[in-house]
Amino acid sequence: MQPPPPPPQPPSSGGYGNDLASAISNLAQSLSSTSSSTSSDSSSSSSDSSADSALTSDFQNLLTAMGASSSTSSSDTTSELQQFLTTLASNLQQQGSGAASGLFVSTTA
Repeated sequence: MQPPPPPPQPPSSGGYGNDLASAISNLAQSLSSTSSSTSSDSSSSSSDSSADSALTSDFQNLLTAMGASSSTSSSDTTSELQQFLTTLASNLQQQGSGAASGLFVSTTA
């Protein structure tokens, strides 16, 4: 019986590639721009806003599941999420692209 084949190597240009820290930083910035945007923004911002709202809601659910108070306001949760994403991006930039290698789990069989 032969041993199983090694897992495939992640593609170097797939997804965000080595630019994960920048993508996370941009996401944090989009949260701040969405929270301060005006109604003059058109439909493209409404889809971004709903995605940001869903991300903020999921982050609040994560915090609640970890034992944090669920009475936090939406704007507080958004600022906590921005700080978390900014810190994560900063840590990834300091550690280099190899720091992200242990963050993900392969779900392919």
